[in-house]
Amino acid sequence: MRKIYFLTVLLGLVSLTSFSQSYSISGEVRDAERNLIPGANVMIPELNKGTVTNSKGKYQLNTIPEGSYTLKVTYLGFETIEKLIEVSGDMQLDVTLNEANYMLDGIMVSA
Repeated sequence: MRKIYFLTVLLGLVSLTSFSQSYSISGEVRDAERNLIPGANVMIPELNKGTVTNSKGKYQLNTIPEGSYTLKVTYLGFETIEKLIEVSGDMQLDVTLNEANYMLDGIMVSA
């Protein structure tokens, strides 16, 4: 009986330890001229977690477990950035987005 009780307590402690090993990723999103970008989407698709930068272009993702992930940053009119990251502690990661240049075909207007 004592062995079962000991194993139950040990498994409970192991599961609590694994839950406590989560970290945060924070940073700023800027354009090529170093202007902060409010409203940019910052996400980790593998974890189905994401956030939006605040009015000062800052973001924070919390409760990220240790591991390798893709950090994806998107904003309308800018190229999407995908960075492979290795999370093993709290991280500061600033991102610079480049404007997207779309070439459109000409339009002919006739009356």
